[in-house]
Amino acid sequence: MRRMMLLVVAAVAVLAVPGSARPSESVQARWVVTGLGIGDAVAINEGGAIVGNGDPYSQRSHAFLWEKGSLRDLGALPDGIRSYAVAINDGGQVVGWSNFKNPHGNSAAHRGVLWQQGGMTDLGTLGGLGSRALAINGSGQIVGTSVTASGQTHAFLWQEGAMIDLGTLGGKYSEAVAVNERGQVVGSSDTTATDPDGDPIRHAFRWQDGKMTDLGVPPGFTSSEAVAINGRGQVVGWTVIRVWDESWGDFSSVRHAFVWENGKMRRLGGKWGSEAVAINDNGQVIGSGTVKVGGYFAKHAFLWKNGQTRDLGTLGGSMTEAAAINKRGQIIGWADTKADKDHAFLWVNGKMRDLGTLPKNVQSKAVALNNSNQIIGQATDQNFRVTGVLWTLRSG
Repeated sequence: MRRMMLLVVAAVAVLAVPGSARPSESVQARWVVTGLGIGDAVAINEGGAIVGNGDPYSQRSHAFLWEKGSLRDLGALPDGIRSYAVAINDGGQVVGWSNFKNPHGNSAAHRGVLWQQGGMTDLGTLGGLGSRALAINGSGQIVGTSVTASGQTHAFLWQEGAMIDLGTLGGKYSEAVAVNERGQVVGSSDTTATDPDGDPIRHAFRWQDGKMTDLGVPPGFTSSEAVAINGRGQVVGWTVIRVWDESWGDFSSVRHAFVWENGKMRRLGGKWGSEAVAINDNGQVIGSGTVKVGGYFAKHAFLWKNGQTRDLGTLGGSMTEAAAINKRGQIIGWADTKADKDHAFLWVNGKMRDLGTLPKNVQSKAVALNNSNQIIGQATDQNFRVTGVLWTLRSG
């Protein structure tokens, strides 16, 4: 525990060194990139509060909250040495998980946690040992996964201090990954069916008012997973089909993006596969699909709206990947440059802008944004060290 405290203090000291967190101009003149001085950034709210993790590859890393230039260690559960944050709402509530010393004497188990008003709440479990919180809405409803008393893993909804078991679609496993402001929850669950290898077949679900609805699969497809839901109840994710692969001499699984609405699942196209990752309240869907360029296959970010799919282009390289979209239709992610380095991008009004990276860093990725001209992600230096990054639109 003392070692962790020293690591955190050292990280804070980096932020405190004069000039170390000074914003520097990015490739795009109107955007300024600021290093957070520690770890990677994973989520940002409308007030500009950022959460992330000190070192995602360390077993002794702590979650952090960065707000108005100030960094705060969010700590871990008693006897725990690690915590991990995944989301923050506009009320400043942060969710994730922390490990702890379990009754068997090791620190391998995790508990979902809520950080708010300077304190940490253990969300508990569904009767088993561990749980993880994966998302939170503006009302403080939290979703994730928990081990049950029988040893199964089930999706949960936590609200008003109680954890609700959302059940499964007949199998032994389910997980909830997103919840909207109406309390509608999406995720995936094992069904009673199995694939040719004997493994459970998983389907996407939407849970509402005590009922889990199986979103199913299109004809000929085998499984599906939901990853996001908007305020209108539209769900996106991917569905899987098994195809014969001549190069391997065996079947392989190929993902195809979908949007589900009013009881119907619609595939979003893509000859060689695609994945949807987010949807805003205007029904704009983003993701990445496989395209063929000059005889080679590459992944390109796409925007889908009203039946039309648009390739977002590149930064001169071959690959782009979309990560998030806000209600204004601004899209962020990362793309290869001509120098074969990943750079964060902002796509708006049909144009992809290179957001650059920090000085002495060679790569960057944008992973989340708000509706107030703030984007977060990470930068990587030549020694593969990662630090959180905030991009801010220059006023005036």
